[in-house]
Amino acid sequence: MITCMAVDDDPLFLRLLESYFSEIEDLDLIKVYDNPVRAALGIVKYKPEVLLLDFDMPYLDGFEMVSMITDPPKVVVISGHLKDPEGAGIKVDGFISKKDLISPDRLREGVMGVFKD
Repeated sequence: MITCMAVDDDPLFLRLLESYFSEIEDLDLIKVYDNPVRAALGIVKYKPEVLLLDFDMPYLDGFEMVSMITDPPKVVVISGHLKDPEGAGIKVDGFISKKDLISPDRLREGVMGVFKD
């Protein structure tokens, strides 16, 4: 079971993710946050293997948040605005456009893709 955490300032999107995760047997969504400051502390506490991260959030953007963490998990950026997270200053392991996230299968594919190689 792969442990995941999600950070997004949109509570409706977080509920969608929770719904999708409930249909995926080998992924466990252990915590969701709508506040990146609290999420940074949660990452240290819960130590997820994968972080699903929105880029554009208040207080801190997703990349600023991850840059504060000494040993971050694998990062899958999920964004409706960002087209290419490369060059953002942090290691990004995967990217899913919110408009393409139309099923639990697509979510699973995006998360499992960070473990290929």
